[in-house]
Amino acid sequence: MGTKLLVKLILRLLAPAAAVALVVVVLVRLELIENPLRSVAEELGLISRTKLAASAVLLEELRSIYRLNTVEYIYRTVFPFDYMPETTDYADIMESIRTSSGPANEALTDDQRMYLDALNIAEEVGLGEEEFLVLTVRVAAGFDLEGTVQEGTPHGGATISRDDETGRRTARVSIPPAAVTDVVIEDVDPQTYSYPDVGMDAEQWREVAGFVAEYIEARTVEEGILEAAGENARELTRNLLIAAGIDHVTFANERNNSANSEEGL
Repeated sequence: MGTKLLVKLILRLLAPAAAVALVVVVLVRLELIENPLRSVAEELGLISRTKLAASAVLLEELRSIYRLNTVEYIYRTVFPFDYMPETTDYADIMESIRTSSGPANEALTDDQRMYLDALNIAEEVGLGEEEFLVLTVRVAAGFDLEGTVQEGTPHGGATISRDDETGRRTARVSIPPAAVTDVVIEDVDPQTYSYPDVGMDAEQWREVAGFVAEYIEARTVEEGILEAAGENARELTRNLLIAAGIDHVTFANERNNSANSEEGL
């Protein structure tokens, strides 16, 4: 398939620029694109050369996925102690609630609310004073593409112009806003969990997991996961378009486009 036809197909099928990766994955797997672009996709981790024996694979469910994750943060957290800062005192929390003339929540700082919530949940699920859980949390951010592929949607896209004198082609790309797409609390493996065992039923586990997921998600946003997802999407899109024969790539809605553009080599 020629480079020009590939670029036209990408721009026609998917309006959001970040969704280019999904087209590349399909074309690579169908072996419809050229080797240079296949190599780029492999280096970016979009495809893998790993093969499994057919007898070892059992298809249980087939789902269409309209997400492109470009960054993942992994945390190890200890509940409830990571949510009970040493600088926050329980007596001060109770005093603030007692002397407040309004709702109790409005009388507390963010750290005090987190401390009190963690303490209450620990008591509800039956954790003793010295008991704790060590959890691994994976937070992914990227782009939810469902509903954005219809023609004419304003979520993103790309325009390609050609210099009549030099023949060089420039792509101007608009990346849709990034979002947190997944927050996953990994299941504890009893064989590798080296901390004291804590007996909890499924409902108690869900309560702890929900609390931890909410606070960890908020923390990742504060730490810049959305900005990182956007930057990774720009790099991915730039590499794919340059590999497809585009000479110059710029991104719309950037304060400094020169810092976010790259010449093809």
